[in-house]
Amino acid sequence: METSAYGFTLLYAIEHFEIGEPDDPDDAEEHRVIGVFSSEARAKQAIALLSEKRGFRRWPGGFRICESDVDRLRYPPGQIHAAQEILGGEGVSFPVQDPLRIVYEATFLRLRAGETFDTYRDDLLPTAIGEFSSHELAEAAVESLKDHEDFRDWPDGFRITERVIDEPAYPDGY
Repeated sequence: METSAYGFTLLYAIEHFEIGEPDDPDDAEEHRVIGVFSSEARAKQAIALLSEKRGFRRWPGGFRICESDVDRLRYPPGQIHAAQEILGGEGVSFPVQDPLRIVYEATFLRLRAGETFDTYRDDLLPTAIGEFSSHELAEAAVESLKDHEDFRDWPDGFRITERVIDEPAYPDGY
């Protein structure tokens, strides 16, 4: 796996939006996280395979690849934070996978009363908190943000999803 300019393990996340090539993902009717990949080449291979599958072929311009640093807390935006340093403090350690095969993706949605991640309105896109090398580190990242002014009114808006690296979701389409 590659290393980012900041020294983190670098992964490539694929998302798919039901939009045309020139359109803005913020205008998408549906959004799907396809998965995380160990290289940009593997991400592009996955897109090539999926673009002919049911559902994806209707929106061939909807794929997006985003670089993602493992164990980097992405909030607040524009700042580089090593999650273990912020969350663990001195002498605290988190489990480490060697080699890295699974990441835990933390996301956030501003859910309305009575909504869940399964029933939220389509006009919202999740805020990415980060991809983490352990579930414990992802949980610690979420806990560190629950009292932040941008999140405190929606304490149930966080979700942690396990993602196997280099295995796309929706391999047969949707």
